[in-house]
Amino acid sequence: MDWRIAWPVIGLCAIVAGSSALADPIALKSKSIVLAPSKPETQTVGALSYRGGVELSSEDARFGGLSGLLVSADRAQLTSVTDTGWWFEARLIYDADGRLESLADAALTRLLSETGQPLTGKRTSDSESLARAPDGSLYVSFERHHRALRYAAPGDTAQPVQLPIQGLANIRNNGGLEAIEFLPDGRLLMLTEDHFVSDGRLAGWLVDGQRVSALTYPGNGYFKPTGLTRLATGQMLVLERGYTAIGGPKARLMIIEPPAGAGPINDLTEVARLQPPIQVDNYEGVAARTTDAGVTLLYLISDDNFNGLQRTLLLMFALKL
Repeated sequence: MDWRIAWPVIGLCAIVAGSSALADPIALKSKSIVLAPSKPETQTVGALSYRGGVELSSEDARFGGLSGLLVSADRAQLTSVTDTGWWFEARLIYDADGRLESLADAALTRLLSETGQPLTGKRTSDSESLARAPDGSLYVSFERHHRALRYAAPGDTAQPVQLPIQGLANIRNNGGLEAIEFLPDGRLLMLTEDHFVSDGRLAGWLVDGQRVSALTYPGNGYFKPTGLTRLATGQMLVLERGYTAIGGPKARLMIIEPPAGAGPINDLTEVARLQPPIQVDNYEGVAARTTDAGVTLLYLISDDNFNGLQRTLLLMFALKL
């Protein structure tokens, strides 16, 4: 979803990028950032402990608009999708203490349609969320033309996902399937960002093959879902974003239990709220991984809307459950 804010552009130091033969390598610039610029000693926010972060940019005009986020099981590879129909992949680099330090081997690959053609035009290419299915395939949800597509891997031809959801086509352009993730039992949870179906309740669905159960998620008109990830506990973590022209952007992270079926989602536990002086931008992607020592790591990525006054941030935290 697009919005505009006035934030300074910071000079960055370049790293050399590479990629696989199936993708187009791009030169990426990366700069390590502190959690709170005005209070550099800050290392915690809510139940999160900061484990490093970077600001990313590139002179390649295709880079930006990152929304959905996945991190590989070994925490070595990042995969995202963009608002303009590209896969973005890169290798995650950590320092000797395991803190996120930079990215390398960055590359872009076109998202393809069901006929194998590149997705072009804002209406068909506005990808917003990314989830890995139990069989390892990748599901991508889209706004404007509200739908989901399945991919065996980045660069492959799309396979349609049947979503027998009544009224899906009537959702406004930027109010659609912003957050998707698979539950531990294999059902697909989908939350809308700005489609209110009752007073203060946002639409959502559980998709199990051809069976669909309607859900509602609390929305106070400010914070709205922009990302979903599954924790090792089986619980779901929802990334929410809020923005006003006066207050600027904020974000919060909420834990919910996997919905059993149709009905309202009510029991939410706030994990953290990201607002100044904490680094903040248009956070739209979240991924969770667990280390061999049992530490839950959360990764957050922001969508710069291809706006030079916004930033692409990638932050990593340890979550205390």
